[in-house]
Amino acid sequence: MNVDNRIARAEELLATIPELPTVPTVIVSIVQKLHDPEVDIQEILDLLLMDQVLTIRLLRLANSPYYSTMKNIVSLKEAILYLGLDHIKEVIYTCSIVDLFREGKGVIDRATLWSHALGVALVSKRIAKKVGYAEPDNAYIAGLLHDIGEVFLNYYLEPMFAQIAQKAKAEGHSFHGVESLLLGTTHNEVGHVIGRRWNVPKFVTDAMLYHHEPTHAPQDDAGLVSIIAVADQFCRWRSIDYGGYEVSEGGETEYAAWCRMAGHFPGIDADAIETILRDLDNAIEDIRLQVESIFLFI
Repeated sequence: MNVDNRIARAEELLATIPELPTVPTVIVSIVQKLHDPEVDIQEILDLLLMDQVLTIRLLRLANSPYYSTMKNIVSLKEAILYLGLDHIKEVIYTCSIVDLFREGKGVIDRATLWSHALGVALVSKRIAKKVGYAEPDNAYIAGLLHDIGEVFLNYYLEPMFAQIAQKAKAEGHSFHGVESLLLGTTHNEVGHVIGRRWNVPKFVTDAMLYHHEPTHAPQDDAGLVSIIAVADQFCRWRSIDYGGYEVSEGGETEYAAWCRMAGHFPGIDADAIETILRDLDNAIEDIRLQVESIFLFI
């Protein structure tokens, strides 16, 4: 089944969910403005002040150990000036989606889903910086949202997702492959449809749609999608995953995946790959602590 058919099937599945969560209009407006290179900071402040919950979360996260602020940030203007608009963009996305990782029923628990999403976000940003990707904060955002389709399947189609999880674990397959077999679509297409409804930027919906098939990504986002793909695999291979349900697909080795990604970034050769992997492995405990820290502070 081709990707267009899988997207159509994802739309059919989502149509069966009576109260599909949406992103508040004010957050959509903020995000759109933050992607405008000529954004006015006062406009961002005015919009943020319309959402008290987001404001409180943003200030808490800005004062968390992850951002290592040397002073207590007490106002939104301070937060924006201290962290910069790119970091504020990260914080807003992080604070905005945490409620989607809700308590309640689901095959995979909230903390596990969140740990993988945030782990991939943090690793994606580190990789992006190391390979010279121009906008590492976009890599964080795409990494954070890459599996949002999995979150929705887990919570809103729980009986079917339970079958998918059991079959994947029992037979050693990936979620992605079993989803395609049982649903006629996958979390990639589900996430892509949700992302379009939320009006998130194209680079995010491309990461949602192609992170398991990075060679199919549009050329303009192929480098970013390849970063998300290896960050996703890196986290799964190091147990920042879904509790042992997921496996690596297609028999591809970690090194082969990295070589494929490196093809998008001139100067990233075998030695550079080994150095990046070594640095990431040395930082893995810090990454785990950052995941826990951010989760606690929002």
